[in-house]
Parts: sequence; C-alpha cells; structure tokens
Amino acid sequence: MTVESFRHIISLGQSCQTIYQINRYYKISHTNFFDNKRTTIELLTNLLNNDFNDLILPANLSISEDREYIWDEKYNFWLKHDFRNQQGMITDNFIDLHPVVKSKFDHLIGKFRKILDSNDTCLFIYFRNRVLFKKYEGVREALELEKAIRNRAPRLSPRILFIDAFEDSVAGCFGDFSEAIPYNYDLEEKDSFFQNSRNPFPLERWKGSDLAWDHILKNYRRSSGKLEWLEGYYNLIAKHIRWHKAKMIRKFRTQI
Repeated sequence: MTVESFRHIISLGQSCQTIYQINRYYKISHTNFFDNKRTTIELLTNLLNNDFNDLILPANLSISEDREYIWDEKYNFWLKHDFRNQQGMITDNFIDLHPVVKSKFDHLIGKFRKILDSNDTCLFIYFRNRVLFKKYEGVREALELEKAIRNRAPRLSPRILFIDAFEDSVAGCFGDFSEAIPYNYDLEEKDSFFQNSRNPFPLERWKGSDLAWDHILKNYRRSSGKLEWLEGYYNLIAKHIRWHKAKMIRKFRTQI
C-alpha cells in the first residue's frame, strides 16, 4: 500500500484513544477540539453543519445523574472532562466554570476552523472503541459527515479514516474521500501490554494496542509545512539561548 502524506492528522473521536495513539505514533502533542471528547458521527455532522454555533449555551447544559458528564441538549453532546473542578469532580455549581470552558472551546474551535479554511491536506481519524461503544454506525451517516466537511471546507484536501466503525462487510474506499478499515483485534491480543495484564479491562486499556495502531498508521505519514519548520527553528534557537544563559549564570556563580 502506498504511504500517503498529510499536513494535519486530526482525531474525530469516538474517545481519547484516537488522539493518544496519534500523538504517540507521530510524536506530536498538538491539541484539537475533539481530542478528549466522546463523539458520534451524527454529533460531528451536526457541529460542522451548524459551525459550532450555540455550543455549551448555559441554558442547554445539565448534569448527569451519576455526575460523570455534562450534557449539551442541543447537540446531544456528553462532556466528561471539561467541567470538572480542581478536585476532578463535577458539582452542582459546574456552571461557574462556564467562562473558562467557553474560552478554551473558542480557542480550540478557532484552530479547527483555521484548518478547515485552509488548502492543506488533512487526515481525519474516527475510531469506534468497542469497549465503550458497542453499536456499529451506518455508512449513510458517514456520507453525511463527508458532505458536511466538503461543504464547510471546500479548499481543504481531506481524507476520513473510519476505523472499526461499521459492520465487517464494509471495507475500502467509499464516497469521495472516506475509507473504512478494520481494527486488528488479533494484533491487540498479541500485544504484550494486554498479555501481561491479569485484568481483561485494565485502567490503561483506554489507550488501545500500540501494535494494532502501528499496523494502521504506518500507511499515513505526517508532513511538515514551512510554518512548522520555522517554528521548530525558532524553538531550537530559543533552547540554545536558554542553555547559554544558564551556562553564563553558573559561570558567574562560581566566580563569586
């Protein structure tokens, strides 16, 4: 299989496992809006079609009975991590955190919109975590998401990679730029991480199998643009300046 290159590689969910594996494999730590969100294809489509308008309006928010989620009624969006206090709890006063969460969301959505408005290449990855989500989704819904991306980002050169999202009979390319591939659970079972664990669902299982993800991501390469190269060069110079400054301080201290 030919290795394809993309300027951006972005997680669309369904869970944190997708972004964890993207960052691990490509050795990056970029943040995007959907990184730590529980999503569905329908949710993604609605957010894109509405350009995220009226997301987390206070009047649309409520707390779940188990106090593990904040629910956005308009989008049927379950938010697990964003409204927790310093103790990691969701309380009845969660709305007090709204200004901070809103500011964070605006920043991340702004970054996402900037990519959508560009003429870059972008690989979107959506992975159905069968431990958390038992139900398969439909190809029809996936084509609606593809249409939403095409309408919202006409200059972008995208590819959507759906991993284990559909029935096993659905595989290969469909639509204009969508591809369905299976997740190799046989490789997962061979992964030493799972073999060495007595608990079939250990706390760290949310990360998934590096072995199985490597098998998928090896066919997609992340390319660097000019701006990123300049940013890296700037960071290298800044690192050298900090090192030189620390060296001079140490030298000065030894002389007094």
